[in-house]
Amino acid sequence: MLGGRLAGLAAGVVAVAGLAVVAPDAGAAVRDGADDGVVSTDAGMIRGVVGERGRAFLGVPFAQAPVGELRWRAPQQAASWSGVRDTVSPGPLCAQNPSPAGGSPTGSTAEDCLYLNVYTPAGARPGADLPVMVWLHGGGFVIGGGSLYDPEALADKTNSVVVTTNYRLGALGFLALPGLTAADPALNFGIQDQQAALRWTRGNIENFGGDRDRVMLFGESAGAASVCVNLTSPRAEGLFHRAVMQSGACAFARPGGKPVADKYARSQKFAAKLGCPDGPAQIDCLRGKDVKDLLGPAGDENPLLSAEGWGPVVDGAVLPGDPAGRMEAGKFHRMPIMLGTNRDEGRLFTYLAYGPRGITEDEYRKLLVAMTGSEAAANTIAGIYSTQRYGTPVNALSAIITDTGFAFNTDRVAKAISGRTPTYAYEFTDADAPLSPALTDLRIGAYHGGEIQYLLTMPSTPLLNDAQRALSTQMMGYWGNFAATGNPNRGAAVPPWPAFNVFSTPYRNLNPSGSPATFSLGAYQLTHNLPFWKFVGALG
Repeated sequence: MLGGRLAGLAAGVVAVAGLAVVAPDAGAAVRDGADDGVVSTDAGMIRGVVGERGRAFLGVPFAQAPVGELRWRAPQQAASWSGVRDTVSPGPLCAQNPSPAGGSPTGSTAEDCLYLNVYTPAGARPGADLPVMVWLHGGGFVIGGGSLYDPEALADKTNSVVVTTNYRLGALGFLALPGLTAADPALNFGIQDQQAALRWTRGNIENFGGDRDRVMLFGESAGAASVCVNLTSPRAEGLFHRAVMQSGACAFARPGGKPVADKYARSQKFAAKLGCPDGPAQIDCLRGKDVKDLLGPAGDENPLLSAEGWGPVVDGAVLPGDPAGRMEAGKFHRMPIMLGTNRDEGRLFTYLAYGPRGITEDEYRKLLVAMTGSEAAANTIAGIYSTQRYGTPVNALSAIITDTGFAFNTDRVAKAISGRTPTYAYEFTDADAPLSPALTDLRIGAYHGGEIQYLLTMPSTPLLNDAQRALSTQMMGYWGNFAATGNPNRGAAVPPWPAFNVFSTPYRNLNPSGSPATFSLGAYQLTHNLPFWKFVGALG
């Protein structure tokens, strides 16, 4: 029971993944310029924005609008156009509720949202064969968007082509009902959107100067979980060639890869709230609902403590089985893989849940009892995650979330795959990672999402200091080398990063001080109490 309850907690906290720091005006740093930003795509000519450091093509359609009869169907190829289409501003975010920290403060009701953005370094032209990076945003599969992240600096410093993309979210992306599988067993419409964006990239990226055979898929939190799904999805074979999972290595946002039969119950409950009971007319009823109605019930659950919600399901087509299990069984596309976590992942979630007040010792104990269903189990956990060790009750709870929701699965997957494919693991440990302006007085360590701003420009956050800028340059070097060669050490000059294996020093420490350079496997496991969680079977 202890393992099952805490597995639910882990799935729940990852559900609000990617809420940390995002910006509403990505691409603003690229200046308007001359008309040399015209590129041919399979649907027609597009004109982007040209700047000193490169070009940006914003709001490029990669599929038709999934509206009307296309709601809850596989993405269809975008319609072609004549003339030159201006792609100088991002497309709308996919429909989502307002988010207090990340996503959009006003939300979105757009279903016509299947757009991507392409950033190229200066001089990138057809035939340049530059490495390609495709970014999958986080947000618990319910919020976020590709245009909230600005990769101009990453493209420039790594001499790579970078793509960011939207995908359908919430019920629109992950509804699972029997009526949807009558003609096609494939569900996971948000994942299908990601794969459509990857197919678009493979078919068009050479015209932007990219190499279609050197595509790195990288994502954070729910985006990292999406990378894992695509690593194990037969439909993604050949669409990418390196994979990076940041703070979410096969650790699913709600519902954690449950079989589709389990997911039907959640979706039936959702449909019933909208007045569309099970039956032959259910899907037509739901397709007739206004998008605002579909967003309404999506935020009913407590995202910190509930494992219910929207996310990938095992449908036997897009996702044949539990992704973590498939990775352990060797049923994944072979390619170099990088994965890692942040030292204090859980602190963002507890702050969002409890605010600056935190929780009292008594509240902490009661919460542990509620999570485990056992006074004895709660006492055992409280002994390991004591206030004395972690300073405050809320920090102790945060450590539980970090260890069960992030470190456990990352370590599990790294050990499972390292004997089968080149593997590189890291831990981001900058305790002073900047926060958004609204949280400038808050200190929550190396929080969930804190590493993103070292790779992708986040205009809504404070500037990095000199040491952090040096770390940013180092991290871009690692990621750029990995995209180009499949090895973070090969290319731009960076400190050595040993490949992961279960016998030697495996975790690269990403910290402004650079010390220590690495963590041993044993040190990482002890820091995050992984022997204990393995013993109790917290996550399987």
